[in-house]
Amino acid sequence: MARNFAQRGGMALAITAILSAGCASTGGTGGTAPGPDTSAGADATAGKDTAAGADTDKPKDSSTGTDVQSQAGAIKTISEIQQNPDSVTCADPNKAFVNSLTLKGITISQAVVTSPVWTTKSSAGKETETVYIQTKGGGAWSGVMLTSDKAEGRLTGLKPGDVVTVLGDVKEYYCFTEVEPKITVTVEAATELPVAATVDVDELGAAKAATHEQWEGVLVQVEGIVSDPLADIGKDGKPHAVALGKTDADKTVLVGAGYGIFPQSKDGKANYTKGQKLQVTGFWDFTFGKFKITPLKITVVQ
Repeated sequence: MARNFAQRGGMALAITAILSAGCASTGGTGGTAPGPDTSAGADATAGKDTAAGADTDKPKDSSTGTDVQSQAGAIKTISEIQQNPDSVTCADPNKAFVNSLTLKGITISQAVVTSPVWTTKSSAGKETETVYIQTKGGGAWSGVMLTSDKAEGRLTGLKPGDVVTVLGDVKEYYCFTEVEPKITVTVEAATELPVAATVDVDELGAAKAATHEQWEGVLVQVEGIVSDPLADIGKDGKPHAVALGKTDADKTVLVGAGYGIFPQSKDGKANYTKGQKLQVTGFWDFTFGKFKITPLKITVVQ
């Protein structure tokens, strides 16, 4: 299920966001700090505090101490992971981590990296890296996030288009499905450009809530008309998203901040105007208690 960043915000973590790889955009930028929702205030995206028990010289399973290099791992597709009951019907959205006992030590093979590596930093100084991967060709149920302690270097250096194999454990972080690698992610020789699934803006709207789960973590592309350029007022009193719909009266989908793209400037002024048609490419997420697209690219169509 989707990631609840509102609960992360409640953990009162101070974030410093750093891109490991740049991503071009035609959208406006409202500040120098890139990445998902780095605007100031109580709603600032909190970094993941991924529990790590692996030794970088000889990686260990964090719960058993077993050398994970000796574990073959059951081969699973991302679709199987996302449609597992632990994901679809997350038992407790108030828990930071719910381990998926049925998806421990699994292997995902031949997945395509779809995002730059993103680094967050907690108030205690711990840095966590995240990156999205998906099944070749994309589509529903194809995407998932990888998350790992930066000090272990398991995700460092990955870039969009890398084809990777992952051995790790599946966890639900406030009901958002994540995979924590247990050894360094293996990059295969081939590369393949990420494919964004073209999704109708209404498919991601509230009226289609039953279909939201299948797009979790998936690279999607939507087109919509700006209906509210200053949407989603946060606890800091500032807007954090732009609303899109089929018309300039439909607040169907929220597009937040991500990877250096901001819907508003630092002082809260809109970077887009009502009535503009935007094409948005990004990841379907759950941010500050609401479904949003975390954008990789925003293009003004007209």
